[in-house]
Amino acid sequence: MGTIQPIGKWNNETNTWHKPSSNQIGRAFSLCDYEYILNDPKKGINYIIVCDGKRLNLHTFDTENIGNYASNMKHIINHYKKSNGNYVIKLFMIDNDAPIIEDAKMLANYVDLLTDKPTTNSVNLVCLSKCGAMSVYIPRFFKNIDSYNKTNIYSIAAPYKGTKLASPKLLYPDLHKIVSTRLGNGLISDLVYKGMIDLYEYLCSNSHMDYDIAVPGEVPQERIYLYDRSFIRDIFDKKNMDALNRINSFTNITTGIDANTLPEAIRTINVTGMCLCLLDELLFDKPSDGMVRVKDQKAIESVLGIDSINLESSHHDVFSNNRAYSKVLDIVDDTIEDFNQKKLFLNNQKRHVSYK
Repeated sequence: MGTIQPIGKWNNETNTWHKPSSNQIGRAFSLCDYEYILNDPKKGINYIIVCDGKRLNLHTFDTENIGNYASNMKHIINHYKKSNGNYVIKLFMIDNDAPIIEDAKMLANYVDLLTDKPTTNSVNLVCLSKCGAMSVYIPRFFKNIDSYNKTNIYSIAAPYKGTKLASPKLLYPDLHKIVSTRLGNGLISDLVYKGMIDLYEYLCSNSHMDYDIAVPGEVPQERIYLYDRSFIRDIFDKKNMDALNRINSFTNITTGIDANTLPEAIRTINVTGMCLCLLDELLFDKPSDGMVRVKDQKAIESVLGIDSINLESSHHDVFSNNRAYSKVLDIVDDTIEDFNQKKLFLNNQKRHVSYK
């Protein structure tokens, strides 16, 4: 069970953060404290912060506690309970209304607070989907030099070029075409199409949280005031890339549906995975994970000069797939181990110099 810590609620009229009221917590910038796994008092703490790109009320309507089912936190807790190190596990909830870059600033401030603690060994941001795109901005706003030295970012299935699923001007015509092709033109077709749009509008934030990751220019004019067109446009800005190159490590992880993805989703009764496989077939004419094109997830490679790690046969909802999730956590563990070895080497070098 996690404990919800509401941090702030964004007001789009004043462009400021304020303390969320009780009925705003479900849509507020929040951190959920889960497990404190402290096995060795002589070692520092590794913070694992899962950023799943969702607002709180998509997981729970409780304002104080959140279950281990959210983003499959049970899986990550069980993984680190088997470890010998010290881990603090948290879940980050994005604000429904804030421009995503404002969430990035707030999370950067929080990382600064963590890395300022002498007990902090590393901060690991495991960022899925829109939070993967957001993660590119975060180091730009660090004020603490230790934040660069201690932070590892893992960007998973990031829509660096935007996604059709957040772009009503692209999505709605495609949905209408799919429905009319299968049901013809008529009352039933119109009702089904309206039902799909109503469901989409219910699940969608209808604000910056989703519109900021739209394909550039594909947000309706009547909602343009809730859209930061610069977020995707400037995602590979030099200031972002320079700051990203300063952190301890950045890992880009891609996902993509293939012939094995749907059978696995059916076998494991992963309903979200099944739906994403259908969306991939219906909405995308190029390889995708059901929400983001694989090509767009790889867009950062040429900019940073890196290679991505691919999660084989994976749909977009990585945290619901234990196989894919375990591979992500293995990457996190390897990164922390490399970080510790590097620290040990540098400390030994310092001792060697002092002996001279």
